[in-house]
Order: sequence, then structure tokens, then C-alpha cells
Amino acid sequence: AKAQLAGAEAARVQADFTTAQSLNRFRNIFDHPMEDAKTMVMPKVPLDRLPANLDDAINAARSHSPSVRAASYFADAARRQMDATRASAFYPKVEVVGEAKNKRNVAGTLGAQQELLAKVEVSLPFNLGFTAINTLNAAESSAVSADRRLSETRDSLVEQVGNAWENYIHQRSRAEMLRNQAVLANEFLELARKERQLGNRSLIDVLAGETALINAQSQAASAEADVVIAAYTVLAVVGGLEPAAIR
Repeated sequence: AKAQLAGAEAARVQADFTTAQSLNRFRNIFDHPMEDAKTMVMPKVPLDRLPANLDDAINAARSHSPSVRAASYFADAARRQMDATRASAFYPKVEVVGEAKNKRNVAGTLGAQQELLAKVEVSLPFNLGFTAINTLNAAESSAVSADRRLSETRDSLVEQVGNAWENYIHQRSRAEMLRNQAVLANEFLELARKERQLGNRSLIDVLAGETALINAQSQAASAEADVVIAAYTVLAVVGGLEPAAIR
């Protein structure tokens, strides 16, 4: 009994520590302390927004993943910068200039005069110090690096989606098993109480059953939270996490 009491006290201390960490995390995110933890409601698993299988998750991620989109935009910008550098440093520049002047009573001469001028200017840069070549090489290197980063992001995305999906499936199965464990622990406790009334069980057995039930219920509740976290992690990885998905 003393050993069980010591274990229960250690578990309570650990629970108090975890609660304090959660309260600090809440204050950091929402910029105000939690008023009443009992009013907090666990979000529901957005089943209607989750992919049906791993293949659907990967396809959705390739189309909507924020990391892939960002890498794609960066690669496109690098290629455009490379084209702009090549055009400004090596291609001729053609400008068409037109001027029109109206003069009245100029130099003591009465009357109006009109001058129209049109010209075409062509300028070609001369690269004597290889500055333009070096600038273009740097731009091309940046474009290649951006394309490589995009490819790596797409490859790592498949791994991230796979891990997130497998974690969701694992947590869902684990939660189901822990719910069954809690049900069995409750049935055992009821049986132990009945046998205690008949004199076939000791008080220690009943207390042990109560402890087992509390632990099983705690593990089941924690597993339910892990399922929710895993589900929203999948949504985040595939690019489907938005305010409307949180319920």
C-alpha cells in the first residue's frame, strides 16, 4: 500500500508539472492566462477534410503544401532574375524616342512653328571587365540552387506526409486499444467491489483496481488528444490546415 501511495504521489507531482507547462504554453500563445481549464473543449477530428489514404495525402500535399509553394515561387523568382540579368548585360537595348515642339513668336518672328523629331537608339553593353559574366554566373548559380531546393522539398515532403499519415493511423489504433483497456479496467473494478462485499477480495485489491482504472482512463484521454494532434498534423503537412477546419 505504501509503495502504491508513493507511486501515486509521484504521478501527481508529474501531472502538476505537466499542467503548469500547459498553462505557460497557453499564456504564451494567447497572451492571457487560462481562466478555467474545465471550460476547454478538445477539438474534433476533421474526418471530412482528411485524405482517404496515403496516396491521396501525397497528391494533396504536392498541390497545396505551403513549403512546396514557397520553394516553387523562390525558384521561379531566381529564374526570372537570371533572365533579367542576361538581358540587361548581354542583349542590345533598343529605345524609340519621339519629340514634338510648338513655338510661337520666337526671336521676334510672328507665327507658330512646330518641330517633330523621331529617333531610334540602340545601345549594346561591352563587357570589358567580365563583371556581367560574373553577375550572370551568380544568377545562374542561384537559379540552380533554387531548383535543387525545390526538388529536395518535394522529396522530403513525401517522407513528411508518410510519417504524419502513419502516425495518425498509429495513434488512432492506440487510442482504440486504450479505450478497451479502460473498459476492461472498469469491469474488473466492479467485479472486485462485488467480491469485496462477499469477502473474497481484500481492500488492497479494490484500491489497486481503482488505481488501474484511473491510469487507464488517463492514458485513454491522452491518446484521444494524440489522435486529434496527429489528424491536424496531417492537414498541416498536406496544406489543408485553415481556420474553418478547426472545430
